[in-house]
Amino acid sequence: MTSTNLITANRKDLVAKTARLEHRHFATIARIIRDMPECGGDQLNIARHFARELRGTNPRFQASRFLAACGVAEA
Repeated sequence: MTSTNLITANRKDLVAKTARLEHRHFATIARIIRDMPECGGDQLNIARHFARELRGTNPRFQASRFLAACGVAEA
């Protein structure tokens, strides 16, 4: 990537709005979290953080369903 393209890409990242995500995106993120190696209980915190952030990307997002797909139990 040329430096001009990199500068343009960085500028776009700074002004980008939150994209509207769909089930396929949530499923991919959940699989990545589920397949993480054990990290001392951080998996639940990571999944919760993603659930909070993803809520704003789709009005039909269901945090409990996402957490279950991540393989973490809500305490």
